[in-house]
Amino acid sequence: MTPTPAAQPQEPARSVQGDLERLRTRGRARRSAPGWEHAARGPRVSELPGVTHVTEHGELHVVEHHCERTERHGARAIHTARSVDPDVVATLALDPQMRGLDFSRALYIDTETTGLMGGTGTVPFLIGTAAFEGEQLVVRKLMLRRLGEEAPMLHALAERLREATCVVSFNGKRFDWPLLRTRFVMNRVKAPPVPPHLDLLHCARRVWKGRMERVRLVDIEREVLGFEREDDVAGSEIPGLYMAYLRRGDPAPIARIIEHNRLDLIALAALLAELVDQFTGLGADEDPRDKLACARVAERAGDAVLARALASASVLTLGQG
Repeated sequence: MTPTPAAQPQEPARSVQGDLERLRTRGRARRSAPGWEHAARGPRVSELPGVTHVTEHGELHVVEHHCERTERHGARAIHTARSVDPDVVATLALDPQMRGLDFSRALYIDTETTGLMGGTGTVPFLIGTAAFEGEQLVVRKLMLRRLGEEAPMLHALAERLREATCVVSFNGKRFDWPLLRTRFVMNRVKAPPVPPHLDLLHCARRVWKGRMERVRLVDIEREVLGFEREDDVAGSEIPGLYMAYLRRGDPAPIARIIEHNRLDLIALAALLAELVDQFTGLGADEDPRDKLACARVAERAGDAVLARALASASVLTLGQG
């Protein structure tokens, strides 16, 4: 999960970092003792969901999910993110780099980590990616089965970044990518040049902060997309669940984390499509506050024609309300 700035618990994160270092130390001690293979409890990696692939960089554990063309996330069809207008995205993001990009080759990224504070002690134990392959959105979670196996994950991520026209995240500019960049350096894996990065948190705030108390991904899902998560694990609980897996070996909680990450990635595609539609759908059924916010963004982007159209749509909606 990518935490928003307001949701970063301080003390729990320090506790998890202490646990992480103790596990590293304990693991080194066990591996140096005779017969450690039989005595060590450790994570039961064979029971994890997904498949382990042997790569030239080591073993890579992947959990894969395919979203069919007809699949929806709340009220939004996921596949519509594949063909969003890049010029509208450039206006929405206030970023000219988005113009002309092929969003059918965008790479959606979301990480789950051992702590929410960042820094060199934080490890992304799950790197979630999603990309369109034909009409399907394919979600792939690269999973750290045990500590010390980051390099194969990072090499796989680097390959996907090289193939992507852009990166799409939610708070990824502040959290996910700085963390991943640090892990590339610490594991001596060469990071590829990062393509243009679309951070939907900033876009969502511009459009919805006027009518939403908090602009978190789960809030947008519920209030805008009409999607309510059931039995979802809280982001603040995820580091502790992973540490419990490393200590006791039980992989059962990992399935909940994987599902949480899958929903985050699917929500990114749905959110991108919804945001673009806010700038192009001028119907009277839209919330006038959203249209007015979009008009302000268009004005900032220098598109006076679109700004006037959106402002007029806002007035029309108010008149029919």
